[in-house]
Amino acid sequence: DCAKGERPAFSLIKKVFIPFTVYDRSELFPGAVMKGPAIIEERESTIIIGEDAEGSVDEYGFVWIHLKISV
Repeated sequence: DCAKGERPAFSLIKKVFIPFTVYDRSELFPGAVMKGPAIIEERESTIIIGEDAEGSVDEYGFVWIHLKISV
């Protein structure tokens, strides 16, 4: 597990602060999956994954965000 902890962050869906799992970007590996709500921290940037999404790391190290879309 690449999670390094948890901290409160504002949810745009619930309109309140909720716990987000925090990940260190440098620790993520190809095939890693991060279920939202999550924060991926890096020195140069931060990625926020809402509770209605999940992230994954591809074989090149790119982080992809997958949104759950209801029709």
